[in-house]
Amino acid sequence: MFCILDLLVLVHPHPHIMADWLTLAFAYAGGACMGSYPIFVKTQPVLRAKVHPIIFQSYKSAWVGATGIVLLALRALFQASPIYIFSPWGVLSAVAWVPAGLAVITAVPLIGVGTTVFIFDACTTIFAFVAGLAFFNESVKEYRGVGGSVYYMAPVYMTTAIMGMAGLIILPRWLAEKQGSMSEPLLTAPDAGHPESPKVLSPPPPPVTKAAGYALAVAAGLLSATQYALVTLGKRLTPAGSEALDPLGSWTASFGIGAIAVNTLAIGGLSLISSPPALHPRVTRVPGSAAGILYCASLLLTTAAVQRGGNAVVMAQKNAMSLVVSGAWGALWYREIRGKALLAWCVAAAITLLSSLLLGLEKAA
Repeated sequence: MFCILDLLVLVHPHPHIMADWLTLAFAYAGGACMGSYPIFVKTQPVLRAKVHPIIFQSYKSAWVGATGIVLLALRALFQASPIYIFSPWGVLSAVAWVPAGLAVITAVPLIGVGTTVFIFDACTTIFAFVAGLAFFNESVKEYRGVGGSVYYMAPVYMTTAIMGMAGLIILPRWLAEKQGSMSEPLLTAPDAGHPESPKVLSPPPPPVTKAAGYALAVAAGLLSATQYALVTLGKRLTPAGSEALDPLGSWTASFGIGAIAVNTLAIGGLSLISSPPALHPRVTRVPGSAAGILYCASLLLTTAAVQRGGNAVVMAQKNAMSLVVSGAWGALWYREIRGKALLAWCVAAAITLLSSLLLGLEKAA
């Protein structure tokens, strides 16, 4: 699929413009999948079973590994050559991803999905933007002011995107609290299969527990930025056109190898410290598989976007869409945002997406 789209870029009369919009489409689609998968962590059966975070991470790792095997099988079926080239960068990217996923899943019950996703996405965006400019020499457009002074608009759009992300969480909650009509967004979501099922309210976590949730969300953002920085680094240190970089082939297979290996080591370590975490297959197989499949889609799309557009801009676009979609689940499916709070959320969502779009236009040719 990606090869066909690359061919369309080459035959387009303005290939650089087509490539930019294609990168944007991959980033937004990856963000939409990423913003959807966390809701399955908070279904009521999962909450009642008190499923260990490593179990959900295991589903994600297993589905990534299975996807890699299927992709290689398809390459073999269509007699593609080479079928597989191992990528150490794909494995290292997975080494950063597994603890990032664990940190996010652990933070969700402590501070809520909305707050966790905001901190995670904002930190990933900032870290990736700085890394792209400082370490990978990704450039943004320069403008000349009066007297020949140089200024940049990219940091402005980055700031407004972060402000929009914050508004998605803070404004609806503040307005709804004034009206007394809203609880923590997605903190106590009903069963995903039964949106009208009653909510089980949880007592507010103590300050130390909340601080731990915030720290985990920040750490997850740093690890996620590292994960995709390794994608860019791998691209620069691997021969151009190598099968090792193909998200629909060797890259995902190598990533799956690393994910399953690290996840297995994590489960083994937990088993040595305490009893092995319970699988709860009846409770987790559907939401766990749904989360895993959505994450696989996000991984493929985001990796393709980063390989084409770098870290600085792409991660901001992907994370903006992720947070908007995550909030949209609360507004449209769980009906947690209503009235003026919903209007405020829509304004913040528009600012977030518009800022990320304008940021993409600031990438230097």
